[in-house]
Amino acid sequence: MKVSCIIKAYRFRQLLYILLFILNAIFISCRVDEDFNLECIGNVKASLPSHQFKKGYIDQYYDDKIIASVDNEPHDDYYEYYFTVEGRIPSGIEIVYDYRTVSFQGIPTQTGRFKFKVYLDIDPRYPESLICIDYSTSREYDIEILSN
Repeated sequence: MKVSCIIKAYRFRQLLYILLFILNAIFISCRVDEDFNLECIGNVKASLPSHQFKKGYIDQYYDDKIIASVDNEPHDDYYEYYFTVEGRIPSGIEIVYDYRTVSFQGIPTQTGRFKFKVYLDIDPRYPESLICIDYSTSREYDIEILSN
């Protein structure tokens, strides 16, 4: 009788751990639709950093950059990154794309505050799976170029 109670308690504890694991997955890292159906696991997102570009000066070399990543993914180097920059960039500044990095470099020839938006798209690493992935994101930035 005692052995039977111990086995039942052990099985109950196993079921409790499994239930806690499932609840953790649902409420912390998964999306649940309005009918409480599990949509996916994980929550991987393309990400651009919050970044204050340094001020530049007319006719002086300028160099600054942002580095993209994939949130909630320890292997974000495994993704392909595609960038688009729209908006005003100071004349004389060139945009250089190097894998996860977008660099702004050159010798600006005009002053002002230049606002632009960077768009990021990543190729899926887990196609057609239950991993939640936001493949695209964007962020607005600005560069200020001052006179000497």
